[in-house]
Order: sequence, then C-alpha cells, then structure tokens
Amino acid sequence: MLYLPETRESGAFTLIDRIHERFRKVADAMTGLDTTFSSGIVETPRDSVDLDLLCRRAGEAAQHAKAEGRGRIVLWGKELGQGARPPVPEEARAARPFDI
Repeated sequence: MLYLPETRESGAFTLIDRIHERFRKVADAMTGLDTTFSSGIVETPRDSVDLDLLCRRAGEAAQHAKAEGRGRIVLWGKELGQGARPPVPEEARAARPFDI
C-alpha cells in the first residue's frame, strides 16, 4: 500500500503506472519472467476519510483490476457495478510528473 498525500487520482495513476513499468523491467532482467501486478486507487476525501473504508475500497478496486487482466490499475468508484471506475485515459496519462 502506498500513501500519497496531496496527490490526485491522475497523479497516483501515473506514478503507479511508472512503478509498474520499472517493476516489470527489473523482474524480467532478474528472473526472465513476465511479472506484473494490479492496483486499486482511492482518493480521500472523495472516496472516504475513514482509513478502514479506504483500505477496503482500494482492495475492491485491486480485485476488479485483477479480474480485468494482468497489470491493470483501477480507480475505485460507484459508476461500475463492481465498485470501480475504468482506468485513466491515455491522454490523461501523457503528462508524467514523476521520474522514478
């Protein structure tokens, strides 16, 4: 779990996407395996201010991401019946403020 204070969901998505890409490259170099992870994102105070509820919602989004396929990042929300919003569109991900 990552806590990113004062970070909007688009910034969190961008950062996790970059971490995921770096993780895949390192894992492939070390093991030769195509390794990925899926992630769920929540934003406070919009999604809640209660830590337990935020953790549950992030878990729901992560489970939805896992069900959708490998290497997915899903934003929690009520729009989809499963409790998650679709990923941030590519054009919103174009700006990458983090260099990891």
